[in-house]
Amino acid sequence: MRSQIVLLSCLLAISHAGSAHGVEAPLSRHNRHETVRRLAEQGVIGAQLKIGMMYLRGAGVIPDYNEAAAWFRKAAKQGSASAGTALAHVYLFVGKRPVQDGAEDIDLIRKIAEHGDAATQWRFGMMHLLGKGVAQNDAVGALWVRKSAQQGDINAAAALAGMYLWGKGVDQDDTKAAVWFHIAAEGGNVLAQTFLASLYGVGKGVARDVDQAIFWLEKAAEQGAGLAQRALGLVYFIGKDAPRDDMKAHYWLRRAAEQGDAKAQTALGVMYLGGHGLVQDNDQAIVWFKKAAAQDFAIARTALAMMRAINNNATERDQLISALKEAIETSNDEPKKLLDSMLPRNF
Repeated sequence: MRSQIVLLSCLLAISHAGSAHGVEAPLSRHNRHETVRRLAEQGVIGAQLKIGMMYLRGAGVIPDYNEAAAWFRKAAKQGSASAGTALAHVYLFVGKRPVQDGAEDIDLIRKIAEHGDAATQWRFGMMHLLGKGVAQNDAVGALWVRKSAQQGDINAAAALAGMYLWGKGVDQDDTKAAVWFHIAAEGGNVLAQTFLASLYGVGKGVARDVDQAIFWLEKAAEQGAGLAQRALGLVYFIGKDAPRDDMKAHYWLRRAAEQGDAKAQTALGVMYLGGHGLVQDNDQAIVWFKKAAAQDFAIARTALAMMRAINNNATERDQLISALKEAIETSNDEPKKLLDSMLPRNF
């Protein structure tokens, strides 16, 4: 934490260089860039991290992952834990290993993880789980993720819960999965909140409790988690675990659908097709079915084909709506997404 505060202070000082009384001088962005580079070349860790992030994100420069890794490497060699985290982030998030100095990078990341930096431990563990820059090894991945989780990193706690849920690198244990999901959920991790809700909904690792399931879905959905928004919308649309409420269903399904969730798009299409809480609108139904079908969602493709076949016959349309609702309710696409969705996106 102290190193992050020092880094932030350094970057704030750099970001205000060349401005006075809140008014930036001409070419200040260029001047800042040159100032940061000079400081980085002089060995200032904060500046090295800043330059590395510029190359990683393409902020004012052409993205260059090798160049980003090179600056993170320089800072990591000086013992910067944030640099170790950033270097691991390159291997994970970029999805390909920088071609230069790979073995040296892994050694630097390992040393920082061994010194106890939780953020680096989590990423180092995920590198092993996914085989990014190192040989794929579930057991080693679990070791580092657990070390991070035991230090209170909520993202690592969520990842460890997922590993227990599917027995990846650890013995499968629903109860331990629920415990770690709960720790991460209490810390605000939206994926953990979503999956904890799922466990409460089916009584897996915990006693079945629909109220708790809805509570955690709402927590995650309100933070913008598309998976939770979709699940909550389906709870109200299907009407089995809570009283059916088409207005709430439409609200949450639309939010998830607008984030690109194919199942939510299909469910929203069904709502338009049947006029559930909305004006019946075949055209809007087709719009949403097409969006989902474009993502190769099989139920949506079936819906489009059947709509052409029934030719707006009311009885057949009701039968189609019933069949589509059942198909949506019973389809399950979450497990294959969990570990990928737990990849760190920032640091």
